[in-house]
Amino acid sequence: MSDWSLSTADPRWVLKVSCVLLLALSNISCQTTKNGGEPEPPDPVLEPSKEAEEILAAYLDAAVGKVENAKDVYCLLVRTEVIGDNEKASPEEWLDFKQRFNPHTLRLKWVGKHAKGRQLLYTAGENDDKVLIREPGIISGLLGVMRFDLTSSMITSKSRYGPDVAGYNGLVNRVDGIFRQAVEAKAVTVAASTPVMHRGIEVLCFEVLIDREAVDMDVSKMILWFDVERSLPIHTIIYDGRGRAVEDYDWRHLILNADLSDADFEI
Repeated sequence: MSDWSLSTADPRWVLKVSCVLLLALSNISCQTTKNGGEPEPPDPVLEPSKEAEEILAAYLDAAVGKVENAKDVYCLLVRTEVIGDNEKASPEEWLDFKQRFNPHTLRLKWVGKHAKGRQLLYTAGENDDKVLIREPGIISGLLGVMRFDLTSSMITSKSRYGPDVAGYNGLVNRVDGIFRQAVEAKAVTVAASTPVMHRGIEVLCFEVLIDREAVDMDVSKMILWFDVERSLPIHTIIYDGRGRAVEDYDWRHLILNADLSDADFEI
């Protein structure tokens, strides 16, 4: 199955059409404005409370359970990250994102302005545990698919997390772990918004403030947007101890259990 050839009977067709329209509307210039010119989520009115903490705990419980029982996930991922020792975030990336949970398989295709055409594939335990990359352009086309160790600078300099640990399930478990550790240390304050509509779905926003004097972690705040109906995070921002947004992941048009085939994991 090619990336952009799905029948209208396939639910993933909606995502493909959405991606094409979003890119067309932004003239393929995904970095000209925040989120490619797409309207930002409405600013929620956040109120801190113990109830908000309990609601977030329930949402995270549900999300962890759903991901643990899912086969795969498919979405358009818009991300910015602070990578390694860099002071500033990397350029905004638009990724056609496919992940199979068992065995862990990650397939990325860059579809925005930055690195457009690059493809990456990693499957745990296969290809001698190498990361496969195909770059766009004539020279890279002649080289074909290149193979890199997980520790290669070609891999570690491109993303905050290596392809062996990156993914939607890793994000969900990481957010849950940060939250649980802060709760156990009594070092967290949670504020929640009222439900608002964003991209045609009802979402709930949580602001998680962490007292770093009470808990040993390099996280000071998280902003978490949840799809209310599915109890799944669809946009997550994590701030380090210096107040920098070091992980900003916008999981657009997310489909859990997308029934991806082997052909979806080819580059």
